[in-house]
Amino acid sequence: MLAYRYDRHGGLTTLETARDHAQHALRFLHQGHVDRPGAYAILAGTELQFYQLSGELDVLDRAVRHARRAVEEGIPEDPRMGGFRSNLATFLMIRYARTGSDDDLDEAVELGRTAAATYQGPQRVLALGALLGTLTHLVNRRSDMAALDEALEVVREILETAGPRSPHRISVLGNVTAALRAHHLLRGDEDSAALDQALPLQRELLDAMPSGHPETAIHVTNLAELLILRWRALAAREDLDAAERLMQESDTTPATRYSTQLGATRAHVFRAIAEAQLDQGDLQAAARTARDSVTAAQRLRTEATGHPLLAGRAAVFEGNAWIVLHGASRNPESLAKAEECFREAALLMQPDDPQRGVVLGNLGFVRLDTLPEVPTSDDLDPVIALLREAVQAFPGEARFSEAGARAVVNLGAALLMRYEAVRDPANLGEALGLSSEIVGSERVPWRMRLGNCTLAADALMLTGDPVTAVEWYERAVRLLPFTAWRGADRSGTEAMLGPFAGLGRDAAAAMLRAGGEPARALSLLESGRAVLWARTVELQGRTTSIQRSDPEVAERLAELGRLLEAVDDPAGEDGGLLDGASRRTDRRAALSQEYRRLTTKVIAAGNGGFLEPPAIADLLAAAAHGPVVVVNVSQWGCDAFVVTSKQITSVPLPGLTAGTAERSAREHLTAHAELEGARHERLTAQAANARAQGLSGARREQAARSTEVAAARAWGELLDAILRDLWDTVAEPVLHVLPAAEDGARLWWCPTGPLALLPLHAAGHYEQPDGSAAPTAGLPRTLLDRFTCSVIPTVMSLARAHRDTTVASVTARADGPEMLVVALPNTPGQNPLPDVEHERDVLRDLWPSSRLTCLEGPGASRAAVAAALRSHPRAHIGCHGMQNTDRPSAGGLALHDGLLTVRDIASARHDGDFVMLSACQSVTVGSVHPDEVISLGAALHVTGYRHVIGTQWSVDTVAASAVAEDVHRMLTGPGGTFNSIRSAEALRHAALRLRADSSQPRHSWVAFTHTGP
Repeated sequence: MLAYRYDRHGGLTTLETARDHAQHALRFLHQGHVDRPGAYAILAGTELQFYQLSGELDVLDRAVRHARRAVEEGIPEDPRMGGFRSNLATFLMIRYARTGSDDDLDEAVELGRTAAATYQGPQRVLALGALLGTLTHLVNRRSDMAALDEALEVVREILETAGPRSPHRISVLGNVTAALRAHHLLRGDEDSAALDQALPLQRELLDAMPSGHPETAIHVTNLAELLILRWRALAAREDLDAAERLMQESDTTPATRYSTQLGATRAHVFRAIAEAQLDQGDLQAAARTARDSVTAAQRLRTEATGHPLLAGRAAVFEGNAWIVLHGASRNPESLAKAEECFREAALLMQPDDPQRGVVLGNLGFVRLDTLPEVPTSDDLDPVIALLREAVQAFPGEARFSEAGARAVVNLGAALLMRYEAVRDPANLGEALGLSSEIVGSERVPWRMRLGNCTLAADALMLTGDPVTAVEWYERAVRLLPFTAWRGADRSGTEAMLGPFAGLGRDAAAAMLRAGGEPARALSLLESGRAVLWARTVELQGRTTSIQRSDPEVAERLAELGRLLEAVDDPAGEDGGLLDGASRRTDRRAALSQEYRRLTTKVIAAGNGGFLEPPAIADLLAAAAHGPVVVVNVSQWGCDAFVVTSKQITSVPLPGLTAGTAERSAREHLTAHAELEGARHERLTAQAANARAQGLSGARREQAARSTEVAAARAWGELLDAILRDLWDTVAEPVLHVLPAAEDGARLWWCPTGPLALLPLHAAGHYEQPDGSAAPTAGLPRTLLDRFTCSVIPTVMSLARAHRDTTVASVTARADGPEMLVVALPNTPGQNPLPDVEHERDVLRDLWPSSRLTCLEGPGASRAAVAAALRSHPRAHIGCHGMQNTDRPSAGGLALHDGLLTVRDIASARHDGDFVMLSACQSVTVGSVHPDEVISLGAALHVTGYRHVIGTQWSVDTVAASAVAEDVHRMLTGPGGTFNSIRSAEALRHAALRLRADSSQPRHSWVAFTHTGP
């Protein structure tokens, strides 16, 4: 009873009293007395608790001896024998965790099985819990799949037997969640089903613990680990944030039990969080958290003095942390420290230690990363030998664990490097064979498989084998949609896509260089771009293939899609360990499991078109009203795909390279940022001077104004050079193959890669005094003077927009307000936009008041504007726009109460026809992964607005107002009739008028683009 009281409430005095009573009883109980086994069991339990407080191995040995005496002195008929065996198994497992003794592990497993077979009724739950703990350790130690299957069967029985009212449920939940974690890691459970089951159970366990309980710290840390594992599967930022908060909380939670286990888990979880932060591009946070992992590992190494197994594990944890710290800081000293840790760990481990492969693999990675820039075979051979030894240390199923697969991948990379050095075909063949193993295993995380595909494909291109390279690129493109898996969080997925930027472009370029058909190459390119928008379209049920093949499944998928979108509503619970945002991830993951199950069923039946490239017929349909030009920018060469209603052809672009396109985009963004900075300084100085009215203030304002003028001139000159270069290298070669067209003919452009950041739609030589082009052979050398150009995210987005064309686009709607106007000339925290009032007045003049909704001031809130966009087919938004080119989904419209982000808009459904975004940077895409085409304009277009007009950069408010007025007056007829079909034509008309105004710089009208049919 005293031991039980300590277990529930803690208290050293209680524990000491329990031990004294047990020892006193044994002195008076003669050999063979029926109560002696029970007294030994109590004494063993108290010694174990003393060990958990002290960490002294001899105390643990005493506990094991006492537990063994309880089993030895017991009689088979004693109903307590199951408990005695279960206790001994538990103590052996604790000692195994300390010493790594396989004898202790094997004995514990057999004892657990015997004990579990002894019991029926409520006590069986405890015995099963103990058995589950031993089986989970066996799984982790040896990657034993049979043991995993047995463990999962035990989990099922425990959860069926020990319901919420069971007094023993909390005692076994820790082992249940540990088994589910092992399942996730060993089975390659990318869809997080095991974690989704484990997380609520781990939270339930923490809820049930009284304040100050000695096991709280370890269970808080275990919850953080489960969250970070799910983050790796779903990329849900909420899980990462919750894991970080939990680790901070664990710092202040008393840890009076399992000090070494806690230290190991803390080192591991801190490192995992640091890796996640590194994936997100947060280098400072990653470095800080990696140092926390180093500190925890070093503390564990201190506690492990005299215990080689634990010391080896601690050295591995520290080495892993140094690797992440190197990734965040690029400090070579970190890699040197990592190598030192792994070398020490290798010396401490026995040759048959299952963790030896992890150590050798990590050591090989460090040495691979520190090779010369151009390594020789002499440099590579020792590293290859080390990595071979690492791979051989992962037998059977362990080869496809994350650590095993990483060793295989690194060995393949080293072999490819050796092939480049000596051109030994055996090296290439072996590397590709290893890659096939990894890519073919569903247990290997998709990111590793995808990375391995691209590594092999790139290597094959470098060796001059584009035909084989295409096979690998096609594999990679098929894996790419898993980055935008329906359970994944959008912002996290953006970061996950980063390492694979350009995959679709490289695949298409390789296809052409392998002699493939342009249509196949374009289909491959489309599959490798705008992955997030493809997910959005699928979730919103805008694909028709499943509707044709299985209407019931299509209806359920559409419902699940709506539910998944609703999960992203920021309104939710709050609070501590039961973090509301992470709970929303629970709901998202649960819905996603069903979504994945249904789509898997559809794919298995050969229907639905999931993960398949778009059909050629669908691509041709995009060019129903004029040619579409897709400009592909790849490291393997640049080409234009010309799509007409009858065929798809390719045009080589030898004057364009990926390097020059990237440089132009970088210089453009830098020059524009410098102008924006100069403008901000001028406005700041102007406001300060207005307040102070002094000579020094006037001088500062004048200096800031001069700096702004110089920055504007520099950017303007750069922009002119970029426009000329785009004409010479892209537009002119394409126009040579297009049939002659009348003035103002429609032409759609789909730029890829860095070109998506540049004004391709306005390419040309603007050399005349009025800004027009000098003619060549009677034809102007600018796109504006010859075509009505539109810019589209993807070819398929245009095809969908063509399909959605309805009569409603040219007539007034008969039921309620049709045109939404958002007018914010003065927004809290932003500079005034006085011309927005003129835009509002123009629309009030054109539209009957009964057909117009105007949101201004506090009425233009995030919620109000989001709701109005869903209910109005046409909209004009005049306000500040902002874009974060590093995290484009975080950009948005600056409304009265904050930012309506791209992410907010992307999670909604719109049934709109036209929207004009008279807001800065409203169609600016992200610079990290421009092929995802993430912008406000793209979000509105993909989610339902067929025609979108926006700006690629910040625009003067006078110019924006002039363009808006011209566009609306051209499109709006008497009584509110509205012809959105002429949207692109209206924008061209406005641009030509603005160009004729000598007071307006070129960048004021070049910024505007039209997206849509």
